[in-house]
Amino acid sequence: MINQKRIIFYKTTAAFDNTGEVLIYKSLLEQLRPYGQVIVNDRNKKSALFLDKIGIEHSERLSSYSRFPFVLFLIFSCIKHMCTSTDVVFVTGVGEHRYTGVKASVKILLSACYLALVKLFRGKVVRIGMSIYLSGFMPKFSERLLSMFVDHYYVRDSLSQKMCADSGIQCVDIAPDLSWAYEISGVNKYNLDCEVTTCLFSFRSSLYKNDMLKVDKLKNAILMLSDALMSQYHCSIQVTYQVQSDYPFAHEIYKLLSSRHDRVEFKSELITLDNALSFYGNAQLVFSNRLHTLLLACKYNSVPIGFIDKLNQQKIVGIFEDADLGELLLNLNDICEDFSFSFLDFRNLKTKIVAIEERFSKNIKHTMSHIFLHNG
Repeated sequence: MINQKRIIFYKTTAAFDNTGEVLIYKSLLEQLRPYGQVIVNDRNKKSALFLDKIGIEHSERLSSYSRFPFVLFLIFSCIKHMCTSTDVVFVTGVGEHRYTGVKASVKILLSACYLALVKLFRGKVVRIGMSIYLSGFMPKFSERLLSMFVDHYYVRDSLSQKMCADSGIQCVDIAPDLSWAYEISGVNKYNLDCEVTTCLFSFRSSLYKNDMLKVDKLKNAILMLSDALMSQYHCSIQVTYQVQSDYPFAHEIYKLLSSRHDRVEFKSELITLDNALSFYGNAQLVFSNRLHTLLLACKYNSVPIGFIDKLNQQKIVGIFEDADLGELLLNLNDICEDFSFSFLDFRNLKTKIVAIEERFSKNIKHTMSHIFLHNG
């Protein structure tokens, strides 16, 4: 039952064709609903498909309540309920945040000014579900100032927590990545079958922008990875993508691998929350350098292997090591022709992943209870 004495303004800004973004925003939406009436900005036509993907209901749309912009209606609601028993809460922060330079600092300072207004009119502010990277005095100072107007400040990994502490931001807690709390059905998570017949590849090159030397290095590493897999398992490789912008690179990888191996297939359909079972549910191993490809695969009894550039992908390193899954991270530089996958103990890994998911899901639910019931 929805708590009618709490209004939760939920900031959602993401692309509908990025399934990882859909996953974490949908998960948080489901966690927020029991604690109040959720209101989401549906003014931006570009976000219409995204809101449909995360399952926004008519009663949760800003357009059902006001013609004012989201930021103004939030302030007006705070003023309206200043002298009532209704709490107004602003939830924001989901995703990865990298702040460097003056432009980013100005953006943070403007956000701090807005949050100060929310607090002035007795609203509450929650930042949750984020990784954060701050470089330079001004971004660190700006974020520290902003944090003064946040009632509950949560990051999703210990590296982000340390970054905040080094920047002078106090009272920062960890809440696991929101994807851990997303619930699915129709999967036997206790199937400990160890036979490897299908491996799924899902990679992005956008990490390196236009640095073709690094992109070529990634391609060569993926090729060597396929060689090692084919030499040790009688398996097929499915090349897929979970973000629309990854399609061109996925097709490049398919052409590269299929020129050397017979059992390689390109899946032209974008992996979404609706069809994920047909992809991850049929794969025993999932290799990717995208965080939420790996975390979504966990839910379908696949073993996710982060095949990553550890130096440049600290977000994945931090989240996997916090989950005690650092053993599932392979550095691109570590792969070689005679690489062995003998370290994979499928039974123990699958059992461990299920236990971690259950623990982190409970942790997120406890965090929500702490935010809204004990300090609400």
